[in-house]
Amino acid sequence: MARLRILVTFCVILSQFFAYTVSVCTIFEFRCANGKCIPSNWRCNGQKECTDGSDEFSCKDALPGKIAKISVVPRDETSMIVSWVLEVSLNIPPVQSFKLQYKEVSSDVYSSVSIERSARSFVVTNLQPNNAYEFTISAVNKMGVGPRSDQVLAFVKPRPTDEPPLQGVPYNSSAILLLWKDASETKALGYFIYYENVMEDESGGDSDHIYTVSTTKRRAVLTSGIEEGKTYRITVRPYTVFGYGPAIGPVFVKTPSSSITPPEFTVSLDSSSIHYDALLNITSDARGKAYALRFGYSMTKSLPILEEKLMLLPSTYSHGSVRIRPFLWHYFGLSVQGTDGRWSQENFKWLRGPLHGYTGFSTANDSVTLFWSPVDQNIKPDAYLVSFRASDELVKSRILVRNRSKLGYSRIKLGSLRDDTMYDFEIKGKDPKCDASKTIRLSVKTKPKNQMERNKQESL
Repeated sequence: MARLRILVTFCVILSQFFAYTVSVCTIFEFRCANGKCIPSNWRCNGQKECTDGSDEFSCKDALPGKIAKISVVPRDETSMIVSWVLEVSLNIPPVQSFKLQYKEVSSDVYSSVSIERSARSFVVTNLQPNNAYEFTISAVNKMGVGPRSDQVLAFVKPRPTDEPPLQGVPYNSSAILLLWKDASETKALGYFIYYENVMEDESGGDSDHIYTVSTTKRRAVLTSGIEEGKTYRITVRPYTVFGYGPAIGPVFVKTPSSSITPPEFTVSLDSSSIHYDALLNITSDARGKAYALRFGYSMTKSLPILEEKLMLLPSTYSHGSVRIRPFLWHYFGLSVQGTDGRWSQENFKWLRGPLHGYTGFSTANDSVTLFWSPVDQNIKPDAYLVSFRASDELVKSRILVRNRSKLGYSRIKLGSLRDDTMYDFEIKGKDPKCDASKTIRLSVKTKPKNQMERNKQESL
């Protein structure tokens, strides 16, 4: 009997030892330094539930983390659906609620909503139709409010009965997003956008600006000449094979004000790089939370942007490079985000790519445009042989291109291609003196066929 009692006591002690040393805690528990599991909400409550007191260590770092994934989609003309993903941390007290903040882009005041901890989506109501809003969300636990998520910009749908043919909303303090419909029966070849500062127009100043866009998007972001805190009168006019169509609009849009000075920067061509890099250098001393670099390229300054991208840069950014394409004009706009989350105006720069080299790009789902200069600068052949094939094809197609350009480079637009397909191109000079080993090789992917519809959905 005595031996049995000793064996039972030993087993109890052994089980407690393993419970404290090799225990596996759930996501709703905090694991003490000695291995003991306690409820997560016991951590940092001023009492030592862990025998070693590890549940009260580093409580100043026990705020919930930043919510990295947040999305905002319109539900109707007065409400938006905000959803987010919370990443659970084992050593942090559990989230008790969420704090959602939102405001109009042109306003300085945020509205705040407290949301229960079990929710992962919320419907924001009583919004103004056809307006732009900024949304951000933070997690809250008993230690306080965690950092705010990145701001998400979303546009509220216009009322179906009141939807105007021309809509304009401020994109930031120096840019206006424009959307329109064309009721003309004749297909437009393109559109002219006329906009002017209302106050300058009343004072008799020359404030007219003209912007040209292609017929595929029916949307544009106006940046040139747009200033903060100003009201602009905007009109769109299509042009067809028969001349000008009826004017669309006008619409009046006021840009928000910003107390932040736009950053000064320089952009120059790195002639030593074989990849044609544009060197960016921020020369101003002003520093904010982050920088936004928007850049695109165009055939000339007067033609619409062929492609545009946005890069978010850290506040520590001071210099770097961006890969550009030869022969084309490149557009750069840089703005800085202040501590209040608002963006400054954009500072604009234009830079032309080098007049030598080669490039290829696609602006439609069935065509590719190629530019190139002679590989051997000493030989300028009268014609070039362009060979191309899709990446999944074995047979090459060939076409002869006459060199008729007086500017020192050749250009060709190849059509009737498959959409969303990578094509390999090879260009050789059609001249007995040309070195056969000197050829131009590049790959270009055509755009998807449904890209136009996708862009339309994103704009709405």
